[in-house]
Amino acid sequence: MSESAKLLRVERIRNEIARAYLDRHHPLGAGNVAIIFALGVFLHGRLHGVLTIGGPGTNNAGRSIGLAQHELFELRKMHLSDVLPRNSESRVLSILALLVRKHYPAVKAIITYCDGEEKAAAYKAAGWKKGETHRYLREIRVGGRWLSIREANRRGLSKQATEKRYESRCKWIYPLRPEVAALV
Repeated sequence: MSESAKLLRVERIRNEIARAYLDRHHPLGAGNVAIIFALGVFLHGRLHGVLTIGGPGTNNAGRSIGLAQHELFELRKMHLSDVLPRNSESRVLSILALLVRKHYPAVKAIITYCDGEEKAAAYKAAGWKKGETHRYLREIRVGGRWLSIREANRRGLSKQATEKRYESRCKWIYPLRPEVAALV
């Protein structure tokens, strides 16, 4: 018999613990973004997941729904171990929304981004709404090697691209207020 996602304990953890966990488990690591707060996901007293929440990564993140920067949080990273019970992702996303509503009353929505090919079932199940999708440059080929656009820019190789790979990225929005929900 599988365990229920209701057995999960979600609580605030120190940002350093979240970064260390993500560096070990998330495919992209923790990244260098500012974290406002982090949540740990525990099962039987062991840390099996982390969510990091920060301010929006772009200045116009809330423009499409009429919100200013200070009215938004962005779910920056989320990683949950495969040992967690079924439906853990949607449960944790719902708990995140409850905690933000309670502790940050000025925040009117939470946003996050998923690669376009992701099904985002957990976001849908937790009540998140699909926002706009953008196409962006993901990788370039330089001298027969594929490099992420970030790495190519760091090395000053962007203008030497012989091929480019684009991907789409979809914004997901969790409205925390009815007036925001009406705009999504």
